[in-house]
Amino acid sequence: MKNIYVKQGIILFVMHLVLMLITLLLENTVTEFFYSVPLVFLFFFISTLAVVFLITWVNQNFKDYVGFAFMGLLLVKGLACILFLIPSFLSEPKPNFKDLMLFFIPYFIFLTYEAVFSIRLINRSEN
Repeated sequence: MKNIYVKQGIILFVMHLVLMLITLLLENTVTEFFYSVPLVFLFFFISTLAVVFLITWVNQNFKDYVGFAFMGLLLVKGLACILFLIPSFLSEPKPNFKDLMLFFIPYFIFLTYEAVFSIRLINRSEN
């Protein structure tokens, strides 16, 4: 089962690297963001990797609770995202649209990855 950790880690790292390079190109040509691009992507890489590993662990030990673990981990990740964004919200009277897009576009891309990964685990365990 360790093979799944390596495989998902590599997929996640490559996806993270491609998205970060695209965003860095945008940052250099368009504007400056409140958060540095590597910091935002490091946050998403670590949080998504933790979600994938924990969901895999739950699947190995408690196959019937993968969906519940996914929902619970998304709640925790959502709270972490709010805590991550609070300094940006408090620094300006109105949140900057570019900063929000820098955060939420990768958020939904990584969320889609987590959802697809969880669905595949659930379907695999049902067969």
